[in-house]
Amino acid sequence: MKKYIILLSIFILCGGTELTEKPLITTTDTDQDKATTITAEDITMTAPEAITPQSDNYLDYRDVKIFRASTISDQHVDILTKYIQYTEQLLFVDERVKRENLYPILVVQLDSENYESAITAEEEYCQYLNEAYPATFKNSRCNPQNHDKKADGSIGLFTDGGRVSGSSISGIPSDRECCFLFINGSFDLSWDSSSQAYVTIHEMYHIFQLSNVIGFDYDLEQKITGKRIENDERDKPFWMEGYATYFSHLYYSREINDFSHLQNEMYGGLFSCYCGDNQPIIKERYLNGPELYNVTWESDWAVGYQVGAWFIAYLTNIHGEQTMYDFWINTQTGILFPENFQNTFGKNYITYEEEFRNFISNSSEDELMSILPNK
Repeated sequence: MKKYIILLSIFILCGGTELTEKPLITTTDTDQDKATTITAEDITMTAPEAITPQSDNYLDYRDVKIFRASTISDQHVDILTKYIQYTEQLLFVDERVKRENLYPILVVQLDSENYESAITAEEEYCQYLNEAYPATFKNSRCNPQNHDKKADGSIGLFTDGGRVSGSSISGIPSDRECCFLFINGSFDLSWDSSSQAYVTIHEMYHIFQLSNVIGFDYDLEQKITGKRIENDERDKPFWMEGYATYFSHLYYSREINDFSHLQNEMYGGLFSCYCGDNQPIIKERYLNGPELYNVTWESDWAVGYQVGAWFIAYLTNIHGEQTMYDFWINTQTGILFPENFQNTFGKNYITYEEEFRNFISNSSEDELMSILPNK
């Protein structure tokens, strides 16, 4: 097997400024002259509820570290950096945001075409985590007691069944973990630079969502965010993923000033099968399947994501973007999904899903597409 020597570099984004190469283990501060080597003795783990806000400016809390494999181009990192900052400026500036819950963010930019580099990335990342955040290392997959290392050396952190992992948020600041872990896949920029951009927005939207519920126990968090509803213990993608999918395309379209991107992506999310096995189109699978709030990852994740995005578009067209944003601010109180939905949108989620299903079923393509904004 051909072996690759991949160096995983760490970069610091601090206070909205440019990428600067630093030592492997550093702390970041809004004063860029302060980059201090960390020892294990310097690390303290503070429970989220014990943190006292000191500023209403997210930049005063900002702590974003980007790891990159040497096979990733500077252009990939430039796009990643640009759209991290862009999403922060859209979502993190509201005075109601819990800025103390937004960071640290550890970003790992993988090379989706190079499995060997992902294995090396796991090794380098875990070494960093052990040195900088030993308590998190102990609780994470990096700890040898928490993984079954494969014959190829992979541990399933940035690898999955012989492939490079896709994009995800795989960690959350808590009393067990130091940081959000933002794993980012890569795309062929020669023809698909847009995916590199809007996937970054998508994952950053999840960080905004989750920042509002840090401090609640896991089961309650799931019921606040709509991932689980009432007594149903199955995970549902439609709400959290619908938001992140729709707004990632909307925000990207605004940034490039080309709303054909939003139109094309949303059209494909309803009128294509979004698959590789010739299933019926998404619209038909939704209308012939269970209610959107009963769709699980296992039953049809694509319906959850794509029709979920249309449900968010539908609500946004009626209530406006500010109300959609306010739903997540409201979650800070611990209100459960059904009550928050009712209070925010004036109807219960079951009624609204019925009306939405009728809209999807009875509207022409032009009528469906007309709810999407063009500015």
